[in-house]
Amino acid sequence: MSLVGPRPEVPRFVQLADPIWQRVLAVRPGITDHVTLWLRSEEDLLAQIEGDTEEYYAKELQPAKLRGYVAYLEDRTWRTDLKVLLQTLAAVVVPRESTRLSVEKVSRLAQPKNEIRDDHKAVK
Repeated sequence: MSLVGPRPEVPRFVQLADPIWQRVLAVRPGITDHVTLWLRSEEDLLAQIEGDTEEYYAKELQPAKLRGYVAYLEDRTWRTDLKVLLQTLAAVVVPRESTRLSVEKVSRLAQPKNEIRDDHKAVK
């Protein structure tokens, strides 16, 4: 495990044949990441869901998280990792009301913007 990287997922939600999952699983998982920072209120978001929260997680929230992981991995540098570490430290030391994501915003984030090829490159 590294300090910064995609957070581990519950195994039953992982789809090993999916190229996006393959891209995310190809790197070491981390203790923190930028998706965790913008989804600090994930439990509040799930509380807004009427109906099956597990289905919502699998069909809406998880795809949004995966796209966030891939976007970060494509632009990852030591500077971006340092920024995430500093933001995480600030969030722990000076907790503030986390940014509240709406169900609608998560749905927009989950929509495919790019298709991922087998060689893990995005196709627009």
